Amino acid sequence: MPISVRVDHDRHFVHVVLEGRIGLGELLEQLTALVQQGVMPYAKLFDACTADLDFSDADIMALAAHTRAYAELKPRGPVALVAVGEKDSGILWRFMNLSPGERPVAMFRTVKDGTDWLEGNALEK
Repeated sequence: MPISVRVDHDRHFVHVVLEGRIGLGELLEQLTALVQQGVMPYAKLFDACTADLDFSDADIMALAAHTRAYAELKPRGPVALVAVGEKDSGILWRFMNLSPGERPVAMFRTVKDGTDWLEGNALEK
Protein backbone atom coordinates (compact mmCIF):
# COMPACT_ATOMS: atom_id res chain seq x y z
CA MET A 1 0.00 0.00 0.00
CA PRO A 2 1.50 3.36 -0.99
CA ILE A 3 0.11 5.22 2.05
CA SER A 4 -0.16 3.72 5.51
CA VAL A 5 -1.51 5.49 8.56
CA ARG A 6 -1.03 4.63 12.21
CA VAL A 7 -2.99 6.60 14.82
CA ASP A 8 -1.90 6.49 18.46
CA HIS A 9 -4.80 7.97 20.43
CA ASP A 10 -2.98 7.67 23.75
CA ARG A 11 -0.12 9.90 22.54
CA HIS A 12 -2.25 12.03 20.18
CA PHE A 13 0.06 11.11 17.32
CA VAL A 14 -0.49 10.23 13.67
CA HIS A 15 2.28 8.61 11.61
CA VAL A 16 1.68 8.64 7.86
CA VAL A 17 4.14 6.74 5.66
CA LEU A 18 4.19 7.47 1.94
CA GLU A 19 5.89 4.80 -0.18
CA GLY A 20 6.49 4.64 -3.91
CA ARG A 21 4.68 6.80 -6.40
CA ILE A 22 2.03 8.94 -4.70
CA GLY A 23 -0.50 11.02 -6.61
CA LEU A 24 -2.61 13.91 -5.39
CA GLY A 25 -5.84 11.90 -5.28
CA GLU A 26 -4.38 9.27 -2.96
CA LEU A 27 -3.03 11.87 -0.56
CA LEU A 28 -6.24 13.91 -0.50
CA GLU A 29 -8.21 10.74 0.25
CA GLN A 30 -6.00 10.03 3.27
CA LEU A 31 -6.19 13.63 4.51
CA THR A 32 -9.97 13.51 4.32
CA ALA A 33 -9.93 10.27 6.31
CA LEU A 34 -7.83 11.94 9.03
CA VAL A 35 -10.35 14.77 9.28
CA GLN A 36 -13.21 12.27 9.51
CA GLN A 37 -11.38 10.43 12.31
CA GLY A 38 -11.13 13.66 14.31
CA VAL A 39 -7.35 13.60 14.64
CA MET A 40 -6.56 17.10 13.36
CA PRO A 41 -5.51 18.24 16.87
CA TYR A 42 -2.94 15.41 16.99
CA ALA A 43 0.73 15.79 16.11
CA LYS A 44 1.31 14.40 12.61
CA LEU A 45 4.44 12.96 11.04
CA PHE A 46 4.38 12.58 7.25
CA ASP A 47 7.26 10.30 6.26
CA ALA A 48 7.99 10.61 2.53
CA CYS A 49 11.53 9.16 2.73
CA THR A 50 10.72 6.36 0.27
CA ALA A 51 8.06 8.21 -1.71
CA ASP A 52 8.04 9.49 -5.25
CA LEU A 53 5.62 12.40 -5.06
CA ASP A 54 4.01 12.79 -8.46
CA PHE A 55 2.66 16.33 -8.07
CA SER A 56 2.48 19.02 -10.72
CA ASP A 57 2.49 22.70 -9.78
CA ALA A 58 -1.30 22.66 -10.07
CA ASP A 59 -1.45 19.64 -7.74
CA ILE A 60 0.61 21.45 -5.11
CA MET A 61 -1.71 24.45 -5.34
CA ALA A 62 -4.75 22.15 -4.98
CA LEU A 63 -3.20 20.36 -1.98
CA ALA A 64 -2.42 23.68 -0.30
CA ALA A 65 -5.96 24.94 -0.92
CA HIS A 66 -7.37 21.70 0.46
CA THR A 67 -5.36 21.98 3.67
CA ARG A 68 -6.10 25.70 4.06
CA ALA A 69 -9.76 24.70 4.19
CA TYR A 70 -8.94 22.78 7.38
CA ALA A 71 -7.92 26.02 9.11
CA GLU A 72 -11.37 26.25 10.67
CA LEU A 73 -10.80 22.88 12.38
CA LYS A 74 -9.13 24.10 15.53
CA PRO A 75 -6.97 23.19 17.16
CA ARG A 76 -4.68 21.62 14.60
CA GLY A 77 -1.60 19.82 15.82
CA PRO A 78 1.96 20.34 14.65
CA VAL A 79 3.09 18.72 11.42
CA ALA A 80 6.54 17.28 10.70
CA LEU A 81 7.32 16.55 7.04
CA VAL A 82 10.20 14.19 6.28
CA ALA A 83 11.78 13.81 2.84
CA VAL A 84 15.28 13.01 1.64
CA GLY A 85 15.20 13.48 -2.12
CA GLU A 86 15.56 16.93 -3.65
CA LYS A 87 12.40 16.63 -5.77
CA ASP A 88 10.19 15.48 -2.90
CA SER A 89 11.74 17.96 -0.46
CA GLY A 90 11.09 20.75 -2.95
CA ILE A 91 7.46 19.73 -3.32
CA LEU A 92 6.97 19.64 0.44
CA TRP A 93 8.72 23.01 0.90
CA ARG A 94 6.40 24.61 -1.68
CA PHE A 95 3.41 23.02 0.02
CA MET A 96 4.53 24.41 3.41
CA ASN A 97 4.88 27.90 1.98
CA LEU A 98 1.47 27.79 0.30
CA SER A 99 -0.49 26.45 3.24
CA PRO A 100 0.31 28.55 6.28
CA GLY A 101 -1.84 28.07 9.31
CA GLU A 102 -2.03 28.34 13.05
CA ARG A 103 0.01 25.22 13.66
CA PRO A 104 3.72 24.57 13.77
CA VAL A 105 5.05 22.87 10.65
CA ALA A 106 8.64 21.94 9.84
CA MET A 107 10.67 19.88 7.38
CA PHE A 108 13.22 17.24 8.31
CA ARG A 109 15.60 14.78 6.64
CA THR A 110 15.08 11.95 9.14
CA VAL A 111 12.08 10.44 10.89
CA LYS A 112 13.95 10.65 14.21
CA ASP A 113 14.49 14.41 13.84
CA GLY A 114 10.83 14.92 12.94
CA THR A 115 9.65 12.78 15.86
CA ASP A 116 11.99 14.56 18.29
CA TRP A 117 10.65 17.93 17.12
CA LEU A 118 7.06 16.77 17.55
CA GLU A 119 7.82 15.48 21.05
CA GLY A 120 9.13 18.93 21.92
CA ASN A 121 6.00 20.56 20.51
CA ALA A 122 2.99 18.50 21.42
CA LEU A 123 3.19 14.78 22.02
CA GLU A 124 1.72 13.40 25.21
CA LYS A 125 4.45 11.69 27.19
